[in-house]
Amino acid sequence: MKSIVTFFGILNNEIYRNIFRNFQLRSFIVSRQPSAVSRQPSALANG
Repeated sequence: MKSIVTFFGILNNEIYRNIFRNFQLRSFIVSRQPSAVSRQPSALANG
């Protein structure tokens, strides 16, 4: 039973790490595109 909990803990950690990495990559791509920044000034101001 404990191994199952540990497995789900590792799985959760990987999922959250992938979500955070995708969010970083997306914000980096948006910051590289002036058109996207000019289209969303509020998101850029909020950081």
